[in-house]
Order: sequence, then C-alpha cells, then structure tokens
Amino acid sequence: MLFLRSVGFVFLAVILAAQPDGGTLRGVVSDSSGAVIPTASVVLTGPGGERSALTQNDGSYSFAGLAAGEYRVRVTFPGFVPFEKAATVAGGQTLAFPIQLTVAAEKQAVTVKGAAEPGVSVEPDNNATAIVIKGDDLDALPDDPDDLAQTLQMLAGPSAGPNGGEIYVDGFSGGQLPPKNAIREIRINQNPFSAEYDRLGFGRIEILTKPGSDKFHGGFGMFDSDAYFNSRNPYAVNKADYVNRSINANLSGPLSHKASYFFNFNERTIDTDALINAVTLDPTTLAPVAVQNTVVTPRRNFNFGPRLDYQLSKNNTLTVRYQYFTGTSDNNGIGQYSLVSRAYSADNGSQDLQGTLTTVLGATAVHDLRFEYSRNSSNSYGNDSIPAIAVSAAFTGGGAQVGRASNVTNHYELQSNTSLGRGRHTFRFGLRARRDTLADNSPANFGGTFTFFGSGNAPVLDANNNVVIDPATGQPQTASISSLEQYRRTLLFQQLGDSPAQVRALGGGASQFSIAAGNPLAEVGQNDLGAFVQDDWRMRPNLTVSAGLRYEVQSNIHDWHDFAPRLGIAWGPGGKGNRPPKLVIRTGFGMFYDRVGDNLVLQQLRFNGITQQQYLVVNPDFFPNVPSLATLAAGKEPTNIYQLDRNIRAPYTMQGAVSVERQLPWRTSLAATYIGIHGEHVLRTVNINSPLPGTYDPANPTSGLRPYGDAGNIFQDETNGVMNLNEFATTVNTRFSTRVSLSLAYVRMAIHTDAEGMPSNPYDFKLDYGTASYEKKNIAQVLGSVMGPWKTRFNPVVVFFGGTPYDLTIGRDLNGDTIANDRPAFATDLSRPSVVFTRFGAFDTNPIPGQTLVPRNYLVGNAMWNFNCRVGRTFAFGTVKKGNQGVAGTDQGIRAPVASIGAQGPGSSGGEKRFSLNLNLFVNNVFNHLNKGGWVGNLSSPLFGQSTAIYLQRETSNDRLIQFGTQLNF
Repeated sequence: MLFLRSVGFVFLAVILAAQPDGGTLRGVVSDSSGAVIPTASVVLTGPGGERSALTQNDGSYSFAGLAAGEYRVRVTFPGFVPFEKAATVAGGQTLAFPIQLTVAAEKQAVTVKGAAEPGVSVEPDNNATAIVIKGDDLDALPDDPDDLAQTLQMLAGPSAGPNGGEIYVDGFSGGQLPPKNAIREIRINQNPFSAEYDRLGFGRIEILTKPGSDKFHGGFGMFDSDAYFNSRNPYAVNKADYVNRSINANLSGPLSHKASYFFNFNERTIDTDALINAVTLDPTTLAPVAVQNTVVTPRRNFNFGPRLDYQLSKNNTLTVRYQYFTGTSDNNGIGQYSLVSRAYSADNGSQDLQGTLTTVLGATAVHDLRFEYSRNSSNSYGNDSIPAIAVSAAFTGGGAQVGRASNVTNHYELQSNTSLGRGRHTFRFGLRARRDTLADNSPANFGGTFTFFGSGNAPVLDANNNVVIDPATGQPQTASISSLEQYRRTLLFQQLGDSPAQVRALGGGASQFSIAAGNPLAEVGQNDLGAFVQDDWRMRPNLTVSAGLRYEVQSNIHDWHDFAPRLGIAWGPGGKGNRPPKLVIRTGFGMFYDRVGDNLVLQQLRFNGITQQQYLVVNPDFFPNVPSLATLAAGKEPTNIYQLDRNIRAPYTMQGAVSVERQLPWRTSLAATYIGIHGEHVLRTVNINSPLPGTYDPANPTSGLRPYGDAGNIFQDETNGVMNLNEFATTVNTRFSTRVSLSLAYVRMAIHTDAEGMPSNPYDFKLDYGTASYEKKNIAQVLGSVMGPWKTRFNPVVVFFGGTPYDLTIGRDLNGDTIANDRPAFATDLSRPSVVFTRFGAFDTNPIPGQTLVPRNYLVGNAMWNFNCRVGRTFAFGTVKKGNQGVAGTDQGIRAPVASIGAQGPGSSGGEKRFSLNLNLFVNNVFNHLNKGGWVGNLSSPLFGQSTAIYLQRETSNDRLIQFGTQLNF
C-alpha cells in the first residue's frame, strides 16, 4: 500500500514540476441539496476584462488561460439568489471554485433536476453515447437482480463482445451485483477510450452504491410474481408453480458528525421452472416419445451489505463496504435435453470487502487508494453412481456427472489512482495489482458418459427392422440415421441377443465413451498488474484531446509487451467560451487486452495425464456397462491431455469509433456512431494430435496418421483466432417536457470470427471464419419515462433483436478430432445416400472433394421483439418538522473531499414529505408474444429445424410475466 502511494506521489511531483501554463478557474454550480444547475450564467471579471459562460449539462463551468490576479465571479439563475465572490488565480494553476446557490425566498417552489438534460459537450466523460441512469430513471429497470444484470448487458450493446459488458461495482470488477435499492447511479459506455479502463470502452457498466446520509433515512419493500398471474411457457404441456419473491430493507444515517452508514438487506425466494424439451424412447415399444415438461427449480438467496463513510480529516475520507451473499438451489442440470435424472443440488456463497481512501493532495489533485478482498465458494451434489447417456440433440439421461464438487476462489485487488488538474490539462495515472487463487475439487464425469452422435452410413431397415437390400446391386441400402435412431437400434438388437459387432453392423452401438479418474483436486494462483497514464487536454474551449497509455502483464503466460495506447478527440465546431457547442464530433482509438484466465491453467494442471486421467473410447462395444479403470489402463486406451501453447499471448482488440453528436431543440440530443473492432490472438482450443488430413476414415476410428502418435488427444489452448466487428449506432435522448423522457437506439452490425468453440478442421481455421453466433444484425431499443394522469409514472421498454445465427452441423466426427461439430456440404449429387433433404436445402453429410462446405452459422433464427412496462404511483405523506425543511432524500452524509479535477455533479430530487410509498406493477412481454428460439441445427437430431425454447432476454419459465412491487421510504 505504501509503495503504491509513493509511486503516485512521484508521478505527482514530476507533473507539478512541469512548466506553468495560464491559470484555470473551474467548478460546479449546484443548489443547496447538491443537485446540479445547467445553463446558469457565470460571469468572470478581472485582468483582461470580462468573460462569461453557461454551465454545462452536468453543472460544470471552466475558464482557462487566465492571467494571475484577482477575479470576481458572479452567477445568476432564475429563482435563486445571485452569487458573487472573489477568487485569486495563480499562474499555471487550476483553482477549484464550486458554487452553491440558495433558493430565493419568493421562489420556494423552484425545483432543480438532479439529472442533466440531454446535451453535447467536448468533455471526455460527457459523450452522448453514454447512458447515465439515476434518480427516477432507475425505476425503469427491473427489481429482479437477474433481470437487472441482463438488462444492463443489453444496454451495453453488442460491441461489448461475446462475453458481454464488464460490470464494475464502486470501481471493482467481478463483485456481487447489489440490490437495486442500494444503487445510487449506473453509468454505461462512458469515456470509452480512457486508459484508466482495461476492458472494451463500449461495454463498461459502472455501478455506484449509495453512501450514508446525515439524517436517518430508510426503506422497506418487496416484489412478488406468481404463476397464477403469468402465462404458461408454450413449449411445456404443464404450468409448473412459479414464485419470484423478494423482501428488501435499507437504513442510512449518521454515526457522528464525521461518519455515516448505509445498510441494505435482501432475501429472495425463486421457484423458477426448467423446461425439458426432448425426445426419448418408449421403454416397451422403443418408439420415439416427445418429452415436454417443466420442473420447479427452487432457489433461496440471502444477502446484506453495510457501508461506512468516515471523514478521517479535512482532506481524507474512508469508505468501507461489505457484501455478504449465500444461496441454495435444487434441480440444477435439468432443461432442454437433460432429463430429471440429471438433477443435482448446489449451494454457494460470497463475501466482498472493499475499502477506498480518498485524499485531497491540493486544490487540484485527488488520490484514491482502493483495496478489495472477495471470497467465493460453491458446492455441487450430484449422483454419479451410474453413467450418463447423451443422445446428441435428443436427450441426456443417466447420472449427474458433477459428483460432489467444490470450488473456492480468493480475489485480492489493490488500486492507486491519482487525478490532477494542471492548467488546461487533467492528468490521471495509477496502478492496479490483482491476485487470484483457485482451489477446485471436481470429480466431473467420474461415472462415465456414453454418447450417440448418429451414423452417416447405416443400413436401411424396413418396418420389421430387417435390412433393405438394393435389388440393383444386391447390397444393403445405406443412409444417414439420427442419434436417436442409433440409440434405438442399440437397445433393440441388444434385446434380440445380437453381439456387439452385429449391433454395430446394423447401425447401433455408442459413438463414444468417456470417463475421468484420478485426483479431483487442482489449485492455481495467478497475478496481474496494470498501470496507466491519461491526459485530457482542453486545447481550446471547443476542442479536447485525450491521450493515454496502459500497460498490463500477468503470470502463467510469457507475454511482456501488452501496451495499450488510447486516443480520443472531441471537437465542437462553433463552440466558444460563453457558448456551448451544438455539434460535437468525436473520434477515438484504443487497444484493449483480455487476460488469459486461471481456469485454463487449472484445466492444464488437472488434465496433464498424471493428476487426472480422461479416457476416451471411440465405438465402445461394452454399452451399457462401464469397464474398470484398470481395464482401460491395461488396454492403453487414449487419454485427453490439455495444455497451454508455449507461445500463448493475451488476446487483444483494437477498437476505433467516430461519432457525431448534435444538440437538437426541445432538450434533445442525437448521436450517430460508427464502431470498428478487430480482435487478434483470440482464444481457441485445438486437438493438435488429430489425424492428418486425408488419412482418417470415419468407418475405422483407429485409422489416421497422428503427429504425436499414440499420445491420445492433446487439446491445446492457443491464441490465434481473429474477430472483426462493424457497427453503426444511432441514439436519441430527449427530455422534451417535464413529464416525458425517452431514449431511442438503433444498431446495425456485422460480426465475423473464426474462433467460436473448437475448430471443425484443426488444420484449416479459415473454414470456420464466418458470422458470429452472437451477431444480431439489427437492434432497436426504446426506453421511456412518462408521467401520466394522477401522478402515475409509466416506464415502457421496447426491444427488437434481429434473428440470431446458429450452426448447421452433421452431428458427427468426420476427421477424427473426436469433436462432433463438422458441417455438411451443399449437395451436388442428389443421388448419394449421404444427402439429407431439408426445408433449408439439400446437404451432403459425407462431403467429397470439390464440394462447398456450409458456412459457419449458416442458419438464422426468428427476430425477437418484446414490450415491457412498469407502472407506478408514489404517495407522499407526513410533513417534515419546521426547521428541518428541505428537499427530502438529498442529505449528502459524509462526502469525499472535492478538488476541481473534472465534471462533478451529484444530483437528486425530492419534495417536503417525510414518507413516500410506491406501488408498482411490472409486466414483461405485455402482449404475450411468442418469440421462437432454441433452433436445432444438428442434422442428426430428431428435432432438427425446430424451435425448442422461448427467445427472451430473461429467464423463461413464463412467456408473459407480471410482477407486483411496493416500497416504503422515510
């Protein structure tokens, strides 16, 4: 800790030693509650005459290039007492000059909005493409934490990448998402090219929790949704009991004149439903039987979190926050193709301790020292005494092969960040050090798994299960059969007493058998370090240049050159010191690195052939019996080995953007943005001991010349994938009246990659370059807040997603890499027995030279649209005692010391009542519209070409979901 703080002071000393520039006077204009005041007139009189400016949407103002001397600052705004005060500006320094206006006695009804009106600015933190949600706008978001997380990911947008946006809680990543009633503000995609951030700029989700207050405040609320009010999942024949109930409470207040606290509590009962949509066999007739059923999957969650804010001295404030979470769940592992026999129970818990020490180092410098320790644990309890049976894209039954597993992770993080105003420059620099330890006890697949992929060359059987002979050749007719038909023939001919060889000759027999053995425990530790420096240079009142550099390094890989330059430019043509620009043009570029996760290192340590053995038998002849491990070892059955490429590098993306932001009439802003992303060294796993091309015969699984001989499958994690994204986005934000605000967005995008899952051909990655499965060609979103009659607030949300691509596969392994993800070819000879006719066309499941393979993610599912709406009414009652009047809910408590580094602007709104009671109704999918999803692209599946699930951005136990909520605050 002392080392990091010392480093920060060294950087500070170096910058302070720079040649002085003209002085700067800047600050934020707010009312007595702390709510910012936009468009206030600020007049500066002194050496050089008089200068004037209007405050920005965040209440900030700035005068740069001032000569040293005495100045008079005068601020006026309707409804407030005029403000005037002297200020002394030194050469080459920035003077922090925050201004607080007092409501005029005759204008007690004047209200200042805490939320800034939509506008444009050349400040790097005020890009119009950012989303800032606070105050009443938080009501539009779901109360359910799971739905809230999904909604935030949706708002972050597709440019966040395949893993979605990164969520940060009070500056830390990877923590437990706090309950909504503990959230003060949410910022999305703000300042996307700052070197301070390690992840993709578009896709960063920052959550700021509520501080304590200097008066006692609290709240109690709940929400409830029940199957009685919700519509049935149309893919299920029964409507299982569904309950999603939450109780929350919070309390804040002073501990002394220097300390305040905030405490939140939340308990949830969640009985969601797992939908089984599979096809099995009747145990008597062996006829296909559809299974469409829902099973209750109960969960119980509990969490609480206190926060303490303490002013150690005039210039030092300490914030400590603790979050505790525990949960239990049953009937995990069920759903889609997995039957009830696969169910297992689990419990998990987490503890998160965060501390932030904020120190004002001078009039224009602030230092933050942050520390976090988090511990996460989970346990699973599954029955692996019997093997699992996986019939590809039809059903999975048998035992739950998770066994009795446990996982414990410990995360340590230390940050040292300094912000410094120097003339027209705002400097930021800092360090972040992290350490993660992981202990994982995983007896996965210790009971074994039989897999049926289907067959591409099986004899045709008649209605009596006799082989059909081709009269022209006198040989059995052959055709492709599904995975379920392969399983049926296995059971049928075994019951008839046929030998394993006869069963296989008739198209039966399992495709693979896999089992793991050995020591289930593996442990790993990993460290990483990141350092950055950033300069936001306001060259002119209408031109800001932000340049920065970030460097990252981690243990467990030998990669020491992860430099990430960042550059952002914002120009407001026509803007002057006393006239904010109506048009802002932004452009930026940045490199962003991803860390190679410790889970890959753990996998390498576990499946190294010594700690654990993972046997894989192709075309086993012992189904359904499981051979002893001694038999497998004596027979020298090949094992799966996992390893990291010696030349592995940290994946990175280069992201560039150009946007045009325009201030429109009626408090409306428009932004049009182009985003381009190129990813290099994208992670993928490759079986580097696959048979060489042209040497493998699918009919003979022991054939093929392998580079490493009989060493088994060697799955190597490599970083040689690529990804390209092009996106055009248009956003409109408006508050055209005091009763209506809207945010509208449209995105058109294209994403291509060759690194989704394992390659279909381990010797030619180019064959997999195609549309990414997470591409949604078109996205449209509308979020609104409308004050209706009788003070009823409506928060509508409309979402439209284009169809999601999905892969068209054969469902079998054609090249001996033991991965059943090979794709067919477009059929050129329709007489071949390997040709399959579908409504999408004719495909050859046994491609021959000269045929064109079907591209990756060739098929596209249905588009999705959803209309959600929250309706609420708040009743205020109870008069505040005389002498204690003010704006309710605006108590600031212990606040961090402030230096004028950049835009500041906490905001709040309220009335003069002691209590408020909110009653609300939230409806997801108001029109009960069926969005078809879960499309099956496996040609070997009996469900090929069918939709098997609802496509919505939430848990889908119900198609339409209705939730009632209430919240009492005082």
